[in-house]
Amino acid sequence: MMSEEDQKRYIDDGIMPLENANEMNVPVNCFLCKGKRYWIWSADNFMPRKSYATPGAYLIKSTRKKDIIQAVRKYVVPLYRVALDNITEDCENYYWERNEDENTDSK
Repeated sequence: MMSEEDQKRYIDDGIMPLENANEMNVPVNCFLCKGKRYWIWSADNFMPRKSYATPGAYLIKSTRKKDIIQAVRKYVVPLYRVALDNITEDCENYYWERNEDENTDSK
């Protein structure tokens, strides 16, 4: 049985599943708004190596705002933390990619 933390508590209606966000598919231009029935979070999909963004590729909705915030914190925020670290420290690789040192530390 899935734990409550692992259960998806939102509807993913985008062409790009939020769980697939990574250094090659980065949610950008993110918006959270209240609709008639649902809270809606949408974002474009930025592909850094192609310098291209697909408008509105990510779209999730939930009756509870906190479920969307939790999903964004789980899948999107880590990408921005890596990008910020790369910008402030190295500036040697694509902003969204982890450094090789970070990859080897997790093994």
